[in-house]
Amino acid sequence: MKPIVIFSAIGMPSDYVVYKSLQPWRSECQINLITSKKFAPFWKEHADRIIVTRGNSRGTTVISIQKILRRSKWLRSLVRVLGQTSVMSALNYVLMPPHNSRHFYYRKALKGEDSARPVFLVDSRDLIFQINPKVIAETIFKLPGVILFDEGNHSFKDGREQKNGLSVANLNWALELLNHKTERISQLLDRQIINSGCIFGRSGEIQEFLRLSEKTLLASNYSNISLLDQASVNYVAYGLSYPSTVLRNGEVVLNMCGVISDELELKEGVFYSGGRMIPIVHQFDRYGIWNPINKFEFTKREYRIQSHS
Repeated sequence: MKPIVIFSAIGMPSDYVVYKSLQPWRSECQINLITSKKFAPFWKEHADRIIVTRGNSRGTTVISIQKILRRSKWLRSLVRVLGQTSVMSALNYVLMPPHNSRHFYYRKALKGEDSARPVFLVDSRDLIFQINPKVIAETIFKLPGVILFDEGNHSFKDGREQKNGLSVANLNWALELLNHKTERISQLLDRQIINSGCIFGRSGEIQEFLRLSEKTLLASNYSNISLLDQASVNYVAYGLSYPSTVLRNGEVVLNMCGVISDELELKEGVFYSGGRMIPIVHQFDRYGIWNPINKFEFTKREYRIQSHS
């Protein structure tokens, strides 16, 4: 069964590395693309299904409204209350940053798909497939629940443990997601950070996971002004105990914001770990550049990739 690969791309096909990396196996996967009305015509020959966004989340009007919301806690609360009604929820997520609103569009992109279809939800500008997504899907398809990928033991910047309670950014996102109700984040604090850049699972399970994420985002006073998608993924997995399997960094997805314990090698532009080609590489742009011909090339050597010591 062909896996579905879903990503957002508000721009031209030539600007998105995830699309370029899929080209060797284009006939063996289905691309469901989220884009704007402006760019939809340019993707017509490159995607199997196109989901057009409502409004322009990066447009002048939305950005102006977001600036007003940042200054008014009362207005944020009003938007949250109205946004949880069925009539106004669409308006609410149109006002959200793209990282948050994509969870709503992901579910739209899966509407009508077979509940048993394997699905990848992936970032589009900093993630590449090094292996056929169909092969990856066949390898991990039997694992229970939604498949999530953590960030490893240590941060690439300062060696700090990659736990929600020890990362300033992730802790702040969790607090904003849950409206600073500290008692609700206790189940997250000592857990490894799950990266939101790649999620895998069966369509039916993915849709239910996204439904819970949507509900959580709509209940937050900060979802219109802060990037809370990763906090929402961690909360659904840990706080709501949604059935899931969390794989260690580097097993299937290499999240390069964290270092891994196994030796990391680069051979002819391709990443290997322990002599094995890593199926998916995420956040490579922190270290260098990638193109379909030469693959990856280091250009930012100040980053540490082997050890936090």
